[in-house]
Amino acid sequence: MASRTRSDHDAASAKWPKIIPPLTAEQQWISDDFMKAWLEALPKYRLIESFNRGYPVKHVPRRFTQTLEIGAGLGEHLQFEKLTEEQRRNYYTLELRENVSRALALRCLAITTIDGDCQERLGFEDGFFERILAIHVLEYLPICRAPGGRCIACVTSRTASSAW
Repeated sequence: MASRTRSDHDAASAKWPKIIPPLTAEQQWISDDFMKAWLEALPKYRLIESFNRGYPVKHVPRRFTQTLEIGAGLGEHLQFEKLTEEQRRNYYTLELRENVSRALALRCLAITTIDGDCQERLGFEDGFFERILAIHVLEYLPICRAPGGRCIACVTSRTASSAW
């Protein structure tokens, strides 16, 4: 395995934090529509998704009740979870795109869906969630910090993973 050089580090650091330009209303609609279509096509990549979704399930805390899944998409990860009824009732998903969040709410009636940005403060007390999942999310965020607790994430981008 090749070692990282100072120039590799400098190149990765120059990309972080990401600056996301504002979108026009039309661009936002296109972005939201594309993301929903992509999430509907994602099951075709079952082998990769089995690992990405299975790993967090394999490494759950022994006893937990509250889960927050950031960027839950259309609920793909929920197919891999082995939740008790209480865990399902205390499963919260946070989705940036309202159209995706609405579709998720229709698919998964027993969970709580929240529209919002994971970079903003949510209306929960610190420590409320015993488990936070972020699968295919962190590589898109300008800044990511997980103070305390357990955060399990799959990052597929070499550029993003090299910046950590």
